[in-house]
Amino acid sequence: MLEQISISGTGHAVGSRVVSNTGLAVSMGLSTDWFTKRTGIDERRVCGEGEDVLTLAVSAVESALQSSGLKPGMLGPETVLLHIQNGLTAFTPPSGVILANALGLKGLRVLSVDGVCAEPVAMFETAVLMLSSNRCSRAVISSSVDFLPIISSEDRGTVGLFGAGAGAAVVERHTTSQGMSAKVMSIQWVTHADHAALGSIPVLGYNAGPEGVSVQAGFYDMDGSGLVRTGVRVIPPLVSRVLEEAGWRHDDVHLVISHQPNVRMLHVLIEALGFRPEIFPMPASRLGNMGPASLLVNLSLARDEGLLRPGQRLLLLAFGLGFSCGAAAIELLPGEAGCND
Repeated sequence: MLEQISISGTGHAVGSRVVSNTGLAVSMGLSTDWFTKRTGIDERRVCGEGEDVLTLAVSAVESALQSSGLKPGMLGPETVLLHIQNGLTAFTPPSGVILANALGLKGLRVLSVDGVCAEPVAMFETAVLMLSSNRCSRAVISSSVDFLPIISSEDRGTVGLFGAGAGAAVVERHTTSQGMSAKVMSIQWVTHADHAALGSIPVLGYNAGPEGVSVQAGFYDMDGSGLVRTGVRVIPPLVSRVLEEAGWRHDDVHLVISHQPNVRMLHVLIEALGFRPEIFPMPASRLGNMGPASLLVNLSLARDEGLLRPGQRLLLLAFGLGFSCGAAAIELLPGEAGCND
C-alpha cells in the first residue's frame, strides 16, 4: 500500500450544447448511423455560448470543493492545485494559475500540466506522493478540455469523437466527514515516446504583426487504428503489473473508471484486458471523448450515480497520445462517509 487517503470531493462540468452524431452524419451526406456504428457515440456535449475550458474548469473545481465542504477562502499553501488542460486560454501565465485566480484561490500552490488523456493518473500519483511525504495536506486535481476548435469539420475520423468538459477531485491526507477513505494499493504509468506520431497538432508557423503574433496550427491528426493497436499491446501488461502489486486478480476489481476514447475502442480494450464489460461505465456514448478531463468527469459521475461503495476495489485507467498509459488500484474502505450505500 502506498498511502491511505481521503477522496473528499469530486465535481464535473460539461458543455451545455448537445451535438447529435446522427445529425452530423446527415449533414455530411452519410448514413444516419455512420458515426454511431464506428464509435458507439450517439451524442456529444460541446461548449455553448460563453463557455470555454476556463469556465468549465471553474465550475468543476467549485463543485468538487463544495462536495468536500470547502470554500476557496479556506485554502492556503497547505493545498496544491494540479491542473491539466487541453485548450488554449493564454500562452502565459500557466493555465492552472489562470484557473486559481478565476476561483479566487490566492494562497495555494499551483502546478500546470500541458497534457492529454493519460496525465490524470500521473497527477494522482504526484498528489499521493506529496500527501504521503507531508509536502501538502490536500491536493485538488483538475482537468479541462475543448477539442472542437482544432478538429477539421471534414475529417470523418475525428469530427464525431470529441466533446468539451472538465472534472476535479479533492484528495486529502486525513479522512473528512464528506470523504471516502481509501487505500492506494498501486499506481503505475508509462510513456512510449516512439509512438508520438500517432496523433498531433502541428505548429506550422508564427507571424508577428503590429498588434501581436498570429500562430498557424494544423488540425488534429490522429491514426485511430494505430492507437487501438498500440493500446491493446501496451495497456494490458501495465494493468497486470498494477494488479500484481495490489495483490488483486482481475475478478477482484469491482469497478473500472476509465478514460473514454470511444465506446467501440473500450470494448476492444476490455476484451484484451480480460475484464467483465459490466464493470466499465461508458458515459462516452452521450458525452463524447473528453480527453484528459474524461477520467475525472467519469469519477465524478460514478460518485453522483452511487457506483462508488464502501469495500469496493476500484481501478482508475487512463491512456492516450504519447503513447502514455497509467492505472491506479484503489480500495475504498468500509464504513466511511461520502460513499453511497
